[in-house]
Order: sequence, then C-alpha cells, then structure tokens
Amino acid sequence: MAEDTCKHTWKITDTRDGFIVAEKCFHCSQVREYFASERTPPKEEYREGPHYYNYMTSAQTIQFNLRCDKCGKVVALRNLMAIMQCEHCTEDCPLHLISRTAEEQKMWVFGALCYAAPDGSEGTLDLEQLLALNEFFNARLKSPGKKILILPSAFRASASDCKAIILTDVGLLPEEDEE
Repeated sequence: MAEDTCKHTWKITDTRDGFIVAEKCFHCSQVREYFASERTPPKEEYREGPHYYNYMTSAQTIQFNLRCDKCGKVVALRNLMAIMQCEHCTEDCPLHLISRTAEEQKMWVFGALCYAAPDGSEGTLDLEQLLALNEFFNARLKSPGKKILILPSAFRASASDCKAIILTDVGLLPEEDEE
C-alpha cells in the first residue's frame, strides 16, 4: 500500500532505554537536556567551548519511533523528550487556553516537549511527527467521543515558567512485547 494513501496503524518500534540528563553551565547558567543511552546517567563535569557543564539531574526514559503496520512507513521521534500536560502557569498561556477550550469538546490537549536544538532554541516536532503521534494516541483511546490533541510545546507562554506535568504511561511499551 502506498504511504501517501495509507490509513496508518501505528505501532511503537526501535525502543531505546536511557536517561534524560540535565546539565547546567556554571559559567553562563545555560541549561540543556539530552538523551543518554548508557546504563547509568553520565555525571562527569566537562568543558565544551566556552561552557563548563555540571550534572543537575536525570530521569529514566525511553526513545521510540512509530512504524505503520500496513505500509511500513517509519516516523522517527528521536527529538521527542516527553508528552506534557499544561497546569495553568499563566493566564495568557496559549497551551492552557487551548486546553480549556478543548475540554468542552471532550478533547485532551498535550504538548510535545522536545530536546533543545543544537543552537539552544526550543526543539519541536514537524507536522508528520505530530500527525503520527496524534494518530497513535487517539487509536488507543477506549472512551467514545474522547480525542487527544498533541501540539508543539512552543505553544507554552514560557519554557522557564511552565508548570506542566510530564506524563508517564506505564502501559505504553508492553504492546510491543505482546506481539
């Protein structure tokens, strides 16, 4: 079946266990996060250009891609760090306003939080990645009339003031083991 006409059935594939590692430059206070696939998170201090990075914290995570069972198309999600739910950090937060509006339509709105781009700007997913994530999570819903909408985290009013909850889904991966 051609990818462009396929009504995709997404499954998780290419899983990698690891850690989200957060570091901070003690010279300029720049904070960055990245995925580390080591068995334990790296905690060494190091210098990179003008920056002197120190370990701040880490959390266990997985990385995955989505693959369509019908046409074989793979959508890489290596820059996706987490899915977050807005917790109303400011009155003018666009993600919160969209969430409040969507609640009346039985729609849950989440943000796709990505690792920062190499230049330090906020990372994001492209349209293909967002569509695949939305299709994947909506296909898993069992409540009639409910919908999920995953938007780029750039819809937040401010990354530094954001009080979002990072979602965890204990049942996210076992589906792959059941096949």
